[in-house]
Amino acid sequence: MEQGKPGLLIERLFEMLRATGVRLYAEVDEPEEKTSPTECSGDD
Repeated sequence: MEQGKPGLLIERLFEMLRATGVRLYAEVDEPEEKTSPTECSGDD
């Protein structure tokens, strides 16, 4: 897929989704702002 050529596995997956009426959604989060390495994440 990354090269613009979907493989057989992906084609079959989408065929199965269409045949069963399943809808697939993708959500992309906005990238988080980077903090400086000296800031503490609070996980300690």
